Amino acid sequence: MKMWKILKRVAVAILLLAVTAVWLAPMWFTLVASLKNANEYATTPAWQWPEWTYFGNLVDIVTHFDIGQKLLNSLIIATGAATIAVVMGFFIAYAISIGQMKFRAAVITICIITFALPQESMAYPVFTFSKIIGVYGTLPPVFVSLGILGSAFAAYLLQAVMDHFPRELVEASNIDGSSKFQTMLRIVLPVMRPSIATVFLLMFVNAWNEYWFPILLLPENQDQPLPMAIAEAFSEPSFTNPGVDPVFASAASILAILPSIIIYMNFQKALVRGVTLGSN
Repeated sequence: MKMWKILKRVAVAILLLAVTAVWLAPMWFTLVASLKNANEYATTPAWQWPEWTYFGNLVDIVTHFDIGQKLLNSLIIATGAATIAVVMGFFIAYAISIGQMKFRAAVITICIITFALPQESMAYPVFTFSKIIGVYGTLPPVFVSLGILGSAFAAYLLQAVMDHFPRELVEASNIDGSSKFQTMLRIVLPVMRPSIATVFLLMFVNAWNEYWFPILLLPENQDQPLPMAIAEAFSEPSFTNPGVDPVFASAASILAILPSIIIYMNFQKALVRGVTLGSN
């Protein structure tokens, strides 16, 4: 029996290592390619670390595609979308869980359906409305649309945490004569900060990687975010393919995923604490 448990643990460990290797392999190939020059990439295996680390590809991406402006655009879009999603989601979640609003099940169902819908289904209404009100080609329609769609997911997550919120604190606040709004700001909000921060980071990363709405609503190059630069990099000609330069595209991909990696590495404990808060 003891041997069986050991073999089971070894099998699980091997399986997890295999899954990790499969997940990391594309990232490794991308990182290696981004640090090779064109000649070395053509003459060495794709997995082999470069003999001389070459940062010229990253420099070329920054200078060729005006990465500074695209980073700023991505930051505005991601911050705006995450803020709108979290604010709307928090109010909806409070009304559902602590406010004990009627039709709770119906609202939760609407939230699930909203964030499950493909973004393509929202394309025509968003495009047409932005044209009608004269804001087509600007950043606000992008982050407002992403924020409203993301608020459904934020509300669903925050509602699940608020379901475990200590009712004694809310009741004590009501006895002290606090209004629902005061209870929300003074009692619920401070306790929910880790979960709110977690949802904000999730919404931020999701909006940072957004491609569909920017390509739909931002025709001018100077208004486009970082994912659009990656798409441009994949259209650069090369020695292996007249349509794609692998080292150039890999460098663009590395620049695009750096913010997500930095966020995870610096806030992983906060993310786990925020997600598990409702289980306490």
